[in-house]
Amino acid sequence: MRAAYRRRRHRRCISPPAPRMAVSLAGRHDMRGWAILALLVSGTLFAAAPPSPPQFMPITVADGLPSSVVYTTVQDPRGFIWTGTQDGLARYDGIGFRVYRHDPADPRSIASNDVSALLVDREGRLWCGGEASGLNRLEPDGSSFAHWIHRANDLGTLGSNDLFALAQDRAGAIWVGTYLGGLNRLEADGRFTHVDHDAEDPGSLRSSTVFSLYGDDQNRLWIGTDRGLDVRTPDGRIVHVELPALEQRPGQSIVMSFLAEPGGDTLVGTRKGLFRVGVDLVLREEIMPQAPPLAVSALARSDAEGIWIGLLSGVARLDARGLHRYDSDEAVAGALPGSRTMGVLSDREGGVWFSMLDGGLARLPPHWRNFASYRRVPGDEASLTGSRVSAIGIGSDGAAWFTSGSDGLDRMDYATGAIERWGKRLGIHGERLTSVLPVGDDQVWVGLQTGLRVYVPRTRSSTELPVDLVREDALPPGFVNHLRRAPDGGVWASSRGGGVVRLGTDPPRVVRRYLPSAGTLGDTDISAMALDPSGAPWVATASGVERLDVRTERFVEVAGLDDVVIDAFAFAPDGTLWTHRLGALERWRIDGDDALLMQRYDGTRGWETFGAHALTVDAVGDVWVTSPRGLWRLDARTEAVRRFDARDGLPSQEFIVGSLAVAGDGTVFAGTLGGVVAFDPALLRLHSPPPPLHLTALQVRRAGAVEALDPGGPVALAYDDMDFHVEMRALSFANPESNHYQVRLAGFDPDWVDAQRGERTWPQLPAGHYTLEARAANVDGAWASLGRPLQVEVARAPWATPLAFALYATLAVLAMGLAFGAWRARVRRRHAYAIAEEQRRASDQLVEAKSSFLATLGHEIRTPMTGVLGMSELLLATPLDERQRAYAAAIQQSGQMLLRLVNDSLDIARIDAGKLALDDIQLDPAALLREIAGMQQVLAQHKGLSISVEIGADVPPQVWGDETRIKQILLNLVNNAIKFTERGGVTLRLTRHGASHLCFRVADTGPGMNAEVCARLFNRFEQAAGVMRRHGGSGLGLAICRELTLLMGGTISVSSTLDEGSTFEVVLPIYDVVGDASVPAPASKPADAAALDILLVEDDTTVAEVVVGLLGQIGHRARHVANGLAALAELERARYDLVMLDLDLPGIDGLQLARVLRSGAHAGLPLVAVTARSVGDEEARIRAAGMDTLLRKPVTTALLRNAIATAFAARAAPA
Repeated sequence: MRAAYRRRRHRRCISPPAPRMAVSLAGRHDMRGWAILALLVSGTLFAAAPPSPPQFMPITVADGLPSSVVYTTVQDPRGFIWTGTQDGLARYDGIGFRVYRHDPADPRSIASNDVSALLVDREGRLWCGGEASGLNRLEPDGSSFAHWIHRANDLGTLGSNDLFALAQDRAGAIWVGTYLGGLNRLEADGRFTHVDHDAEDPGSLRSSTVFSLYGDDQNRLWIGTDRGLDVRTPDGRIVHVELPALEQRPGQSIVMSFLAEPGGDTLVGTRKGLFRVGVDLVLREEIMPQAPPLAVSALARSDAEGIWIGLLSGVARLDARGLHRYDSDEAVAGALPGSRTMGVLSDREGGVWFSMLDGGLARLPPHWRNFASYRRVPGDEASLTGSRVSAIGIGSDGAAWFTSGSDGLDRMDYATGAIERWGKRLGIHGERLTSVLPVGDDQVWVGLQTGLRVYVPRTRSSTELPVDLVREDALPPGFVNHLRRAPDGGVWASSRGGGVVRLGTDPPRVVRRYLPSAGTLGDTDISAMALDPSGAPWVATASGVERLDVRTERFVEVAGLDDVVIDAFAFAPDGTLWTHRLGALERWRIDGDDALLMQRYDGTRGWETFGAHALTVDAVGDVWVTSPRGLWRLDARTEAVRRFDARDGLPSQEFIVGSLAVAGDGTVFAGTLGGVVAFDPALLRLHSPPPPLHLTALQVRRAGAVEALDPGGPVALAYDDMDFHVEMRALSFANPESNHYQVRLAGFDPDWVDAQRGERTWPQLPAGHYTLEARAANVDGAWASLGRPLQVEVARAPWATPLAFALYATLAVLAMGLAFGAWRARVRRRHAYAIAEEQRRASDQLVEAKSSFLATLGHEIRTPMTGVLGMSELLLATPLDERQRAYAAAIQQSGQMLLRLVNDSLDIARIDAGKLALDDIQLDPAALLREIAGMQQVLAQHKGLSISVEIGADVPPQVWGDETRIKQILLNLVNNAIKFTERGGVTLRLTRHGASHLCFRVADTGPGMNAEVCARLFNRFEQAAGVMRRHGGSGLGLAICRELTLLMGGTISVSSTLDEGSTFEVVLPIYDVVGDASVPAPASKPADAAALDILLVEDDTTVAEVVVGLLGQIGHRARHVANGLAALAELERARYDLVMLDLDLPGIDGLQLARVLRSGAHAGLPLVAVTARSVGDEEARIRAAGMDTLLRKPVTTALLRNAIATAFAARAAPA
């Protein structure tokens, strides 16, 4: 059953469609009805234009309205518009909506999204309710709601949660009308007193379903139910008001609305029509007798327009002219957006709001009757033939004539607004109509694209004037764009592209032509024409303004207006001339043949830049200009500029060029793209009260998040708050988009600053106290200020507070007291710093010099060492006796010891200089350890020692690390272990140490060391007692091991016991290889497979002889050349399998030669770099040059084999 009532509330009644405009007061009620209407209207009708339907302005979901189903609309004391919809409560400020919806997670939100009843009480509080919502009241914080709901078995609660009506009586009590819950009064304690229907009590309510409520001035409560009308008197009695026209059955007797009348009577809107009930609660009048009756859902009084009536079949307006009905029509712009009107509100400015069940909101601006509009309505022969009216003419009988398209010629009766279509009657078709002028009682002159035709509507005949360039009695070729009636009864016509013509009317004929070819006109590109006070024609052309000199019968240029492109002009009643050109409106005084500029209005005075379409000056001197941007008015007294657009009631803001005419009473008619607009400048209402101005939102960005502030109180900002944003709204709904806002933050702004759309943001304010002042003007220029300026306090930064400054002062005093001592200390520090800096520079220079010296020394030693070690190796390979072999071995051993000393010194130098770089590659740590053991196996066996390797099961097969440096550390440790061990053996162990480290241990069974020796063992040039004497050495080996270990991020330590042995432990952070750990096996060494042809490029003959000999000893054929050019020639002459290049060649060095080879036909040839350099960057440089491996001097057969194998493996590896 509740669903049925919900559907009924939406439908109430479906009446037959009404005509868009009708007048109805008939039968026996005629005389009495007119008397009533006379009383209804306060004031006089103020629009002299013919009657026309209003231009309704829709507000839809696209504008932010929460739903197209709108039940009711109210305005609160602050000026905000509140709307109850099917999907939420909305507050409108002219720019946008703030929507309140139910949030299940927020108990303080509105109880339901269905809001069909609204009430603003005398305290300004908003009450609302709807289906399943109970009673809700918006709290002072503006975001939360208090709730009263129905609870079963609790008689003190609301009778039902389905609300239909809310009202406040004269005593201030809140009354709630519900579905099946009767009438409920909210008491001071939050409980409810119920007034309900009792079938056994004739003095009870007619029904428990209450649709409407109204509290009158006598503290009576009018109650509209679904069974008729009741009134509750102040003493609590229920009086049944008899309305005989209502059928006494459910659903047919619904009372839906009330409206108080000035004399104390009350208008009652019902499903069966509108009734007047007297103060004595007796039916006085049926206001709108209709068949079938109209369902009146809402009533509102508008001061000058009489009464607005909301119908379930549109809306109606009741005034002294009668009843005017308006319904929806999707084909007509400006028609009502829906048919089912549930609420009507007249706001404080006089604007009217319509709540539609099927169209959202519709509104009329406060002065909607300033403009009457006429347009084409599809299917309506009583409307214009076309909405785009190209020309307008006013007849002597007051009728207005309009042309449109190629067949539209319409006449409108000035008194009634009735329109007659004459185009088809007169057989007009085929040519575009460009101008119109009614002449006398029976002629209508119509300008065409190619000429001029005179119609006689009475006889439906026409006369077409001839067109000929030569004939003096014919029109010149061109389209007739202007027709003006001369004071003597003749007609002036301008033909764009032709000239100016004077015409006679009886009969229609050409009297005189003014053409450039005859010397009587300067230019035929005529854009405007007007007659001066004497009746002489003036024309505006592309070359300036010309006027007719009646003495010479020639058009002459007007000095001051020559060579100026004027798009519109008109003469004022005082004889001055107003002209408009792009961006400027100007007033001229005519002095003989000259025009003297009096006033100019441009962008500096509020006049925008646009092209004018027409211009006229009214009786009081105000200037009116039509344009593509609307209708513009310049007030001659105040010089205020006002623009009118569609939001002011115009059918369109885009006017048509030249389509303007003024009736004899001053009414202006102008054509727009949406139809004709008519207005009387003398009767326009252009003044509205200053609008209420409110701060609607304050926010600031604090700690990276936007935080809302209370607009009603003082604002405290932190020193680091950003983007302080202010939103304000001037609650004038006449034309909200044209409201103008200004803001001044006293203490920051020197003057007022324009605030676009009522908003302004300050990125960051300095610390201090500010006062926010705001003001706004509505479209009519009425200014209002913020009721109470907002105080804004920006806190100082902690370091800028008074306490901080006091601390600064104290510190300053202390600083001054210490200044002298600090200065002296600073002088001492500077002196010490200068000494230290000098020492540092000296130290750096020393390190650099040492490094350079050692590098040079190493290079110079390595080259002859190649000869010494190489020749000794070659010598040992020849047949020698024992003594000779001993001599040669001694030479080789001494050379190797010298080379080790040089290498150690270079490593130490590079470490000190920070130039020792690591080269991490993929390696097998277990294989590395076994390789080291194999390398030392012969030495250990020679001393009768065993050497063993132990590999932990958790050692990864592949890791990343610098293989060369790890091998250097372990070889040094193993060599020392063998050197110092006389019996027993040496053990090499490898285990996992944590998640990402490996631990290498070298243990021997030597003599051991005490703690003192162990503590300084890794220092440079430190050796155990007698070591140098027994075993030799530089004392750098273990120091280098420690430096290399630290460089790799590891640690090295020793543990030792005298007479038992020592254990050295190296822990390195070597990381596992991710993914496939397999390493491709190196290509088979060509050195072991077959003899190779090798080209050696070396400038030192001794080194070359050694290298060639060693290569030959291992089975290869080598050819030597001394420089790069010889190498290139040799490679062109013969084929070689590998090239060895010395880096320090004369002329083209080895690096340059390698680049040449890689860029030519030998790009795939293996290249081995041979050098004695020891700077440390040799590896990177040879890789950049394209070489495959590096061989350092001095060379041995083992090094040669390894270098050749590495080079071939690099060539075989995929790119």
